[in-house]
Amino acid sequence: MKLLVTGNIGYITTEFIEEAFPECQILLLGETEQKSNRNKSLSVYPMPKTEEEFKDIFKTYEFEGVIYFSNYLTFHGKKDGELETLRKVLHYYKGNTNPDICRNNAAQSPPSDPLIRR
Repeated sequence: MKLLVTGNIGYITTEFIEEAFPECQILLLGETEQKSNRNKSLSVYPMPKTEEEFKDIFKTYEFEGVIYFSNYLTFHGKKDGELETLRKVLHYYKGNTNPDICRNNAAQSPPSDPLIRR
Protein backbone atom coordinates (compact mmCIF):
# COMPACT_ATOMS: atom_id res chain seq x y z
CA MET A 1 0.00 0.00 0.00
CA LYS A 2 1.28 3.47 -0.89
CA LEU A 3 0.81 6.01 1.89
CA LEU A 4 1.48 9.72 2.12
CA VAL A 5 2.61 10.70 5.61
CA THR A 6 2.73 14.44 6.22
CA GLY A 7 2.18 17.19 8.76
CA ASN A 8 4.28 17.25 11.91
CA ILE A 9 6.69 14.51 10.79
CA GLY A 10 9.88 15.87 12.35
CA TYR A 11 9.65 13.36 15.20
CA ILE A 12 9.06 10.29 13.05
CA THR A 13 11.88 7.77 13.15
CA THR A 14 12.80 4.95 10.80
CA GLU A 15 11.95 2.50 13.59
CA PHE A 16 8.46 3.99 13.91
CA ILE A 17 7.88 3.70 10.16
CA GLU A 18 9.04 0.07 10.08
CA GLU A 19 6.82 -0.86 13.02
CA ALA A 20 3.72 1.13 12.08
CA PHE A 21 3.79 0.48 8.33
CA PRO A 22 5.70 -2.78 7.78
CA GLU A 23 4.24 -3.64 4.36
CA CYS A 24 3.79 -0.11 2.98
CA GLN A 25 5.58 2.21 0.61
CA ILE A 26 5.84 5.52 2.45
CA LEU A 27 6.32 9.04 1.17
CA LEU A 28 7.20 11.47 3.96
CA LEU A 29 6.23 14.97 2.87
CA GLY A 30 7.52 17.86 4.97
CA GLU A 31 10.32 18.79 7.33
CA THR A 32 12.18 15.75 8.61
CA GLU A 33 15.72 14.54 9.08
CA GLN A 34 14.84 11.19 7.52
CA LYS A 35 16.38 10.32 4.16
CA SER A 36 14.90 8.36 1.28
CA ASN A 37 15.74 4.66 1.46
CA ARG A 38 14.70 2.31 -1.36
CA ASN A 39 15.44 -0.79 0.73
CA LYS A 40 12.86 0.35 3.27
CA SER A 41 10.36 1.67 0.69
CA LEU A 42 10.75 5.20 2.05
CA SER A 43 10.77 8.39 -0.02
CA VAL A 44 11.23 11.83 1.50
CA TYR A 45 10.31 15.19 -0.06
CA PRO A 46 10.16 18.72 1.38
CA MET A 47 6.75 20.36 1.70
CA PRO A 48 5.78 21.78 -1.71
CA LYS A 49 5.88 25.55 -1.95
CA THR A 50 3.66 25.90 -5.03
CA GLU A 51 0.42 24.43 -6.30
CA GLU A 52 2.30 22.88 -9.23
CA GLU A 53 4.62 21.00 -6.88
CA PHE A 54 1.59 19.59 -5.02
CA LYS A 55 -0.01 18.53 -8.29
CA ASP A 56 3.20 16.86 -9.49
CA ILE A 57 3.50 14.76 -6.34
CA PHE A 58 -0.07 13.52 -6.59
CA LYS A 59 0.27 12.85 -10.32
CA THR A 60 3.49 10.90 -9.78
CA TYR A 61 2.28 8.72 -6.91
CA GLU A 62 -1.02 6.89 -6.61
CA PHE A 63 -1.53 7.05 -2.85
CA GLU A 64 -4.00 4.69 -1.27
CA GLY A 65 -4.12 6.69 1.93
CA VAL A 66 -2.97 9.84 3.70
CA ILE A 67 -1.82 10.10 7.31
CA TYR A 68 -1.59 13.61 8.70
CA PHE A 69 0.21 14.25 11.99
CA SER A 70 -1.17 17.41 13.53
CA ASN A 71 1.09 20.10 14.96
CA TYR A 72 -1.10 19.95 18.04
CA LEU A 73 0.60 16.66 18.94
CA THR A 74 3.55 18.53 20.40
CA PHE A 75 3.55 21.06 23.20
CA HIS A 76 5.17 23.83 21.16
CA GLY A 77 3.55 22.95 17.84
CA LYS A 78 2.53 25.85 15.62
CA LYS A 79 -1.00 25.99 14.36
CA ASP A 80 -0.40 28.73 11.80
CA GLY A 81 -1.06 27.42 8.30
CA GLU A 82 -1.84 23.89 9.44
CA LEU A 83 -5.44 23.91 8.25
CA GLU A 84 -4.46 25.29 4.86
CA THR A 85 -1.80 22.61 4.43
CA LEU A 86 -4.27 19.88 5.35
CA ARG A 87 -6.82 21.29 2.89
CA LYS A 88 -4.27 21.23 0.07
CA VAL A 89 -3.20 17.68 0.80
CA LEU A 90 -6.77 16.42 0.95
CA HIS A 91 -7.78 18.39 -2.15
CA TYR A 92 -5.05 16.83 -4.29
CA TYR A 93 -5.54 13.40 -2.75
CA LYS A 94 -9.25 13.51 -3.55
CA GLY A 95 -8.57 14.68 -7.09
CA ASN A 96 -6.08 11.90 -7.79
CA THR A 97 -7.69 8.95 -6.05
CA ASN A 98 -8.82 6.08 -8.25
CA PRO A 99 -12.44 5.41 -7.18
CA ASP A 100 -12.06 1.71 -8.06
CA ILE A 101 -9.20 1.35 -5.57
CA CYS A 102 -11.34 2.90 -2.85
CA ARG A 103 -14.28 0.60 -3.58
CA ASN A 104 -12.07 -2.49 -3.70
CA ASN A 105 -10.35 -1.63 -0.44
CA ALA A 106 -13.65 -0.88 1.27
CA ALA A 107 -15.13 -4.19 0.11
CA GLN A 108 -12.13 -6.14 1.43
CA SER A 109 -11.71 -4.26 4.71
CA PRO A 110 -13.11 -5.67 7.94
CA PRO A 111 -15.75 -3.62 9.77
CA SER A 112 -14.11 -0.47 11.07
CA ASP A 113 -14.53 1.77 14.05
CA PRO A 114 -17.68 3.86 13.47
CA LEU A 115 -15.78 6.96 14.59
CA ILE A 116 -13.31 6.65 11.70
CA ARG A 117 -14.62 7.82 8.36
CA ARG A 118 -13.20 6.73 5.05
